[in-house]
Amino acid sequence: MSAATPAGSVIIPTWRRASMLACTLDDLTGQTRQDFEVIVASDGEDDATRALASSISTAFPLRWRFLPTREGPATARNRGVELASAEIVLFLDDDTSPAPTWVEAHLRAQARAGRPTIVAGALREVYDRGPANHAERCLRRLAGRRLAALHEALASGAGARPDVAWVGLNTSLPRRTFLAAAGYDGALRAAQEDAELAFRLVGRGVGFVFEPAAEVVHRSSKRLDDALAQLAYELGRTDVYRYFRKGQRSSVSPNLLAWHGRWRDRLRARASWRAPRGVRAAAGALRMAAELAASDRAMARWVSLTFSAAYWRGVREAGARVVDLAQLGAD
Repeated sequence: MSAATPAGSVIIPTWRRASMLACTLDDLTGQTRQDFEVIVASDGEDDATRALASSISTAFPLRWRFLPTREGPATARNRGVELASAEIVLFLDDDTSPAPTWVEAHLRAQARAGRPTIVAGALREVYDRGPANHAERCLRRLAGRRLAALHEALASGAGARPDVAWVGLNTSLPRRTFLAAAGYDGALRAAQEDAELAFRLVGRGVGFVFEPAAEVVHRSSKRLDDALAQLAYELGRTDVYRYFRKGQRSSVSPNLLAWHGRWRDRLRARASWRAPRGVRAAAGALRMAAELAASDRAMARWVSLTFSAAYWRGVREAGARVVDLAQLGAD
């Protein structure tokens, strides 16, 4: 490797978050290892991001790619990797802060891997404001528990499981491995593009290891209660795509399997399919009661019903039929 060739290429997809992106780029300045480049891929044109690209000065090589139209973060990352010149590509998001040893920890883990490997680092969530209501307070606690469970699973070596592995925020892998798999599936524009690529790579024998020293802080600015239904809807759509269109049977989520699950799960799933308005109305009533009483139990039921109604709407609008769902019990 020549002195001019970076050891790592950091890929950052972005869309209309120039001020947050500037903070992420600033955080990369203090890395303990400096032999890396950064490629920002803007998912569409944006005047503020163009202005940042024209004005910013960094201690590391920085290149920009602007997609002519919005195609989603999967395609933006693909275009960024195409420009990369290093053997190892690392992925960040535009609302994150990597630890000072982040690049060093990823490259060190890649060097000792001995074979093509996905390296995943630790994640930490911080919020730019207090919770807006009891619903968001409960959702933040739920997100914290899920993140802790993810780290526990990764530390136990379970990263190669299809419900754990991902290639996206705070991961790295050899560029040639990424390209050999044709990168992300651009049809997954809103969810699961990271899990779907990892599913294919692990199926090809690519390794997956956890490197807790490669820590990234996610600076969350979303209202979690507002985002819940949209996330569930996109998961429903993408589960149908992966299971029925791509034939990724072993990747099926427990949400889809609820159609044939335990009686409570089955009842909730089928009610959400057959009477979505009624389920949403029940969820709304639960939300009001839970807020008034500051009840965690009632709020948990609101989360469950809200998620289910939106998820099964996504499943239906992705083209699944009852006869298709019946196949789930036979697989």
